[in-house]
Amino acid sequence: SMYYPYIYPDLNSGNLTISKYPSLQSWQVSNKIDAELIDLPDTLYTTDILILNGHPPCCGNNQARQENFDALIQFILDAKTPGGVIDLPINTPISFSGDMNLVGYAEQYYTIVNGTISDTDTFGPGGFPDWDNTPLVDQRCYFNEKNIAYTWHKSNPSSGDYPPGRLDFVFFTNSVMSVDKSFIISTEHMTESLLTENNLYWNDTKNASDHFPIIVDFVLPILVQGCTDSGACNYNQDAGIDDGSCIYPQQYYDCNGDCINDMDSDGICDENDNCINIFNPGQLDANNDGIGDDCDGIGLYEQIIQKRLIKVIDMLGREVDIKNKNDLLFYIYDDGTIEKIFIF
Repeated sequence: SMYYPYIYPDLNSGNLTISKYPSLQSWQVSNKIDAELIDLPDTLYTTDILILNGHPPCCGNNQARQENFDALIQFILDAKTPGGVIDLPINTPISFSGDMNLVGYAEQYYTIVNGTISDTDTFGPGGFPDWDNTPLVDQRCYFNEKNIAYTWHKSNPSSGDYPPGRLDFVFFTNSVMSVDKSFIISTEHMTESLLTENNLYWNDTKNASDHFPIIVDFVLPILVQGCTDSGACNYNQDAGIDDGSCIYPQQYYDCNGDCINDMDSDGICDENDNCINIFNPGQLDANNDGIGDDCDGIGLYEQIIQKRLIKVIDMLGREVDIKNKNDLLFYIYDDGTIEKIFIF
């Protein structure tokens, strides 16, 4: 199926945000920095993401670059606290990327990373920009097949030109997001096999721009599928979507297969035990009255000796005296049982 992305141009800064998902709101952070709050699918992610793009002035304009980065930190700190022009839910991932033109004072870089504002009278006291009050992470990317990290070079340099340099950056809040893969695409530095594999020509990036594209794959918090019932044996506290996989214990048992109530510790749950207070794992009940033999005093032996003798006969069926000696006698009881006994 055809896929059409969302395109958000900023006419003031000249920045362009292209997204698979729509933007909920846009902000002009400074004259060269803008922001888009991207609406990630609620069925997949636990949060949206704030994307900031920047392209501050180049070269000797240190003051303008510093003002843009001061404004950036002021905006991020505003987003982390109630009130102001933006309020983000806690732990919303934040990314700041673009051609930063960091060719002047080092202070500009540390303003982005550590939140150290230069013009505190205008932009506030500053502070660490990540949600856990730590610096932003600078994701250093490299060429696909070489240990090189510069993102700009002049095709036909002359005396006095800047040397190849790292002008394009991606910063992010690593307390709430991480990076899976990242790299710089420079077709001029790719092997023929890698170019062919990716349907590229050796001069693609050279013809496209004097800057190389940077690719960063972020890993964002996702909704975990699983059992959401805390009463189930396989309850997953991280699950946000119930997938119908909950497993429950058998009645009267816990998830380990042990009785919840077992006063005599005989492995028979009290609800099923015929003698709750006495250890009787065999559950013998000779008279089938629902009360175990160990509790009602009627065991198999006691039941047998309580039966009443009706008569005694010999082998010819004649009723005889049980005092007869050297005879094989048959004892007949009132419960229908017969015992064969030899009298010596």
